[in-house]
Amino acid sequence: MEGVDLRVEEAAANLGAPPHVVAWRITLPMLRSGIVAACMFSFIQSFENLELSLLLIGPGKITLPVAMLNYLEFKIDPTLAAVGTLQILLIGVLMLVTDRYVKLSRIL
Repeated sequence: MEGVDLRVEEAAANLGAPPHVVAWRITLPMLRSGIVAACMFSFIQSFENLELSLLLIGPGKITLPVAMLNYLEFKIDPTLAAVGTLQILLIGVLMLVTDRYVKLSRIL
């Protein structure tokens, strides 16, 4: 939010836009790249943080990292390598889609 120009929001409010319209049509589009990047990084980080996943899961629920660890305890086969490859491909596709719609390359 540091790089957001507050004068744009103020101009929209001065021209008669209600506060919810200013937030929805002015503020959120300006924050879109930061929101999408935060979601993407938190998604990637959730696959790496197995210890936290073990603490946060409830009864009857299981996350993918925990399921992979449980599978590794009983079987050793290339299934986990395939799942890891699919994760990498999914994250790569998400990064390409994010770059397409948010244009993170312009920021760098």
